[in-house]
Amino acid sequence: MVICMKDNGVASIQITLVKTPHTAASWTLDALPLQLGGSFGPVTLAYETWGTLNSAGDNAILLTHALTGDAHAHDVEHPNDPRAAWWNPLIGPGRPFDTSRYFVG
Repeated sequence: MVICMKDNGVASIQITLVKTPHTAASWTLDALPLQLGGSFGPVTLAYETWGTLNSAGDNAILLTHALTGDAHAHDVEHPNDPRAAWWNPLIGPGRPFDTSRYFVG
């Protein structure tokens, strides 16, 4: 459960974490409260991660993308194919977002 403190009260949202194979997961929110009132939902947020988060938690890199139909940034099975995932040339061991050093998501 996520608790959101607002000027006019407290809202809570039930979040169910669904693990999927490899490094992908999704959360589904029954309703997403909007800042100016009202809400919409259900809303599913999906993400993927590569690499390992260190004990200090200071090696994370958050990739954001435009509102496209595909948030798949890296394909481990086809790392050299830029058509398989839109950030493939940049993510992986020895690349700018080096997954042997960073936790990329």
